Parts: sequence; C-alpha cells; structure tokens
Amino acid sequence: MATLKLRTGLCSLDGRSNIETPQGSYHTSVKGVFGAGDARRGQSLIVWGINEGRQCAREVDEYLMHSTLLPVSGGIQQRSLKDLLTKSHPSLVASAH
Repeated sequence: MATLKLRTGLCSLDGRSNIETPQGSYHTSVKGVFGAGDARRGQSLIVWGINEGRQCAREVDEYLMHSTLLPVSGGIQQRSLKDLLTKSHPSLVASAH
C-alpha cells in the first residue's frame, strides 16, 4: 500500500496514487485530514471537483462543529429561522419561551 507522508501522519493512497477515502466519504486515514477533487479521484471534469469540494466542506463542517447548516447536493434546502437557531444555538430558542 502506497502512502503520502504528511506532517500529521501517513495518508493512504489508492492504486492510482490518489488520496484514498472510504466510499461516500472524504476523510482520509489521517484524523482531521480530508481529500476531494483531483487529489481524491484523479484528473477529471471541473464540475466533479466543484461538487466534491462542496460535499467535502460539509463533511469538514460536521467534523469540526458536530453539525452543519451547509447545503446538501442538489441545492439549498429552505429552512426557517427557528430551525436554524434550534440547531446552532438551542439555548437561545429555549430561553425565548
């Protein structure tokens, strides 16, 4: 198995020397390190890189904040202000009642 040496550890590479991530995810074998776009799938269309960048950003947000309000693939979901505040600041919503 090939690896890429990072300051934080060894990142696994796939058979084509791309950063290896589990199916449907962007985290690598190194905790807190994520891969997307050309680094993960190899050279491809720019639209794939943009899409993976957005999905990876959502996964990183969930990793850091333990939740995310970033949109999912397919567009922006309409949410009410109360729903947004309930997820991001539950104590504010509870104290308003």
